[in-house]
Amino acid sequence: MRITQALIVSMIPCFSSHALDLSLNYGVGVGNSAKAHSSQVKIVSVSAYENISNHFFKVADLGGYIDSSSQYGGKSSGHTSYSLGIKVEPSIFSIRVSHGVGLISHPDNYLGGMFQFFHNFSIGVKDTGVAKIGIKYRHISSASIYKRNIGRDFCMAFLEHRF
Repeated sequence: MRITQALIVSMIPCFSSHALDLSLNYGVGVGNSAKAHSSQVKIVSVSAYENISNHFFKVADLGGYIDSSSQYGGKSSGHTSYSLGIKVEPSIFSIRVSHGVGLISHPDNYLGGMFQFFHNFSIGVKDTGVAKIGIKYRHISSASIYKRNIGRDFCMAFLEHRF
């Protein structure tokens, strides 16, 4: 229960009263995250984006992944992260890159400890400024802080809306 509480509390970043973009993300594990088959590792998360300036943003993410390929020592886990990023949004396209820190609830053979680094790259198409749809690549790794550090990689689709 304490881990769940820590994950939820860490999701409460100091957002101001500016507009938030909320994103629903769903995807599958790729590369080392899916040694048997990508359908065995799935991820879902909700991200809250806030602009810092025209090209910089901060994002808080809360979610989890399910790993049904226990033969490789993987476990399902909740996760939360807080990242800073840079974006380029010419016309209807959006490109974002962010890096940050986070926690996972259940370390395993892929991620050896609770503290992790989160890296995201996304490409999307937006309408008149309210909605956005696209794809996102996420890498989670401890940067070799822990001996077990294969890392996890995900390819996700996202749907985003501005509030």
